[in-house]
Amino acid sequence: MVDGIDLDREDFIDAYDNGEYEYFEFDKRIFEENDSDNDPYEMDVTFTLVADPDFEGDVVLTLSGDAMEEQEVTIAKFVKPYTVSAQQNDLTIDYRNTEIPTDVVITEAEAGLWEKGTEFALTLDKIDFDDDASVTADDKSGMEIKDVKTKDGEIRFTVDSESDDEPATLTVSDLTLYMDRNLPAGAYDLNMYALDMLGVDSAEKAEDFDGSDYKAADKGYLTQTLLADEDTTVFVGDESDDIDYTAKTGFVYIVTAGSDTTGFTTKLTVPIGENYLIAGETKVELDAPAYINAEGYTMLPVRAISTSLGIDNNNVLWDQATKTVTILYGDRIISMTAGASVMYVNGSSIPTSSSVEIVNDRTFLPMRDLATALGVTDLTWDTDPTTGKTTTVYMNANR
Repeated sequence: MVDGIDLDREDFIDAYDNGEYEYFEFDKRIFEENDSDNDPYEMDVTFTLVADPDFEGDVVLTLSGDAMEEQEVTIAKFVKPYTVSAQQNDLTIDYRNTEIPTDVVITEAEAGLWEKGTEFALTLDKIDFDDDASVTADDKSGMEIKDVKTKDGEIRFTVDSESDDEPATLTVSDLTLYMDRNLPAGAYDLNMYALDMLGVDSAEKAEDFDGSDYKAADKGYLTQTLLADEDTTVFVGDESDDIDYTAKTGFVYIVTAGSDTTGFTTKLTVPIGENYLIAGETKVELDAPAYINAEGYTMLPVRAISTSLGIDNNNVLWDQATKTVTILYGDRIISMTAGASVMYVNGSSIPTSSSVEIVNDRTFLPMRDLATALGVTDLTWDTDPTTGKTTTVYMNANR
């Protein structure tokens, strides 16, 4: 509403229907010169905010025009409805009722955010949850949970009473798995879905969620549809079919008893300073080449070396919050953190020759340390006779 002039709501609806949900401009309005005896003009604008369900951050409004200098105002902040804290669990396949020894902790972003009747679901990649789990709320929030059940391999629970002054913290315990004996060793992610907030009734439908199908009548914590009719399509975002629901990467890691972790046979040739390596007969392009660091150590790219030797790329995990790389291979778990001068193999600390470094968003480790971590014993290299610096690194070359 601009001083009594109604900006036609149909303009907004047409913009949404035409896919113009990122930018919207309305026709210029002409203001008559204001008499000094009158009150200043006021312009009230009501916004409908539409965003990807995994978007978080500030919404900044830019105001500009002939009668004002350009200004930026933060008018809203999108937050994820919850955070999930969980530990990695190393398990061997035990078919039915395999117990997960650790709990999952879910924290509400703000008090009162989860409305009564809101249903959540937890799933694991390729593994079904077995019996019903336990979900308990902390005493301070006043939240109550009901209908805790396992359905189609998903753990489901529903908010029965909203939190009061404090955000709720839920503890999910007594987790058990139904494990297929043919599951390969490796990492399996924990996923979480706020079903009602997405307007779906199962995790499977959440994975198939497409923003172009989102209706104004549907309920969603990131959208308000005050200007749209119930049968109007509201676009949530052109990337909404790529939402990541992962709550904990590698929540379950299946260990194959007695698996061989020193069986690499692929020959690697790694020229220092070049944007490639040779794995067998295959040239592998690198985002960042191997290099000699300031201390004189030969630094190799961790992910590229690991995957070129034969480790599945999905088993080389990166935790942005802690800047930690974890490599899962057979019954070996290797982790290293940027800036640290130690790495861990199956929980045992091993000092490294030089600290772990990150270059061009890639993690590097001294060649001897990386070979030790991966169990590669056939490690050789060429050096420049003038400088004494490494020029090429070889693994499994039988030289």
